[in-house]
Amino acid sequence: MLDCNWKVAVDAFLEVYHLKHIHPKTVSKLLDHEGTAIALHPRGHSRMASPVRPENLSSYGGGNGRPQIETAGEIPRISNLAYNVFPNLVVPLDVTGFPFLIFFPVDIRTTRFEVLWQGPDWGQPEPDDPWKAMLHVFDIVLDEDTQNLKWIQQSLESDGARGIPLNYQERRIYHLHEEIDRVIGSQKISANLRVEPRLDAWIER
Repeated sequence: MLDCNWKVAVDAFLEVYHLKHIHPKTVSKLLDHEGTAIALHPRGHSRMASPVRPENLSSYGGGNGRPQIETAGEIPRISNLAYNVFPNLVVPLDVTGFPFLIFFPVDIRTTRFEVLWQGPDWGQPEPDDPWKAMLHVFDIVLDEDTQNLKWIQQSLESDGARGIPLNYQERRIYHLHEEIDRVIGSQKISANLRVEPRLDAWIER
């Protein structure tokens, strides 16, 4: 369980500049967040590709002993390609296997967080050592990702919260919130809580 609203939890996985501060010794050493390219899709879906640092390209996507997904193209071999499937699914792809990160609202400030792994058949019923090593590293990264969500929730609930300006690397967050309003129906949402539609011209159709 996460001690935050489900939107706070999903938002944390829809931008990448936090790598420098949240993952300084892990993901930030692998990916160059300044090269991130973002695409918005209809109905609140989005995509983000963050390039692997050149010095890591020779080992990235190599499998480290794990079987690879044969149909994976070039992009997931040179970048971290992550999708948000509206409203609550985040999928960071990898050529050797990847998780479904799913966020379920329990109440207004509690979220159930599930991680479901997908991967090619490795020929035995239990994960082998390379898979166990990857899962261990990913658990560390997820702990880093979720450690500050409680404090973000508290900040949003404080009297000092007056709104948050968003930049290019956060457009996936705004896109998600626009779609939430559309699904609910903007006429049912108080004016002070409504998200002003701004991104339609940037949606790739």
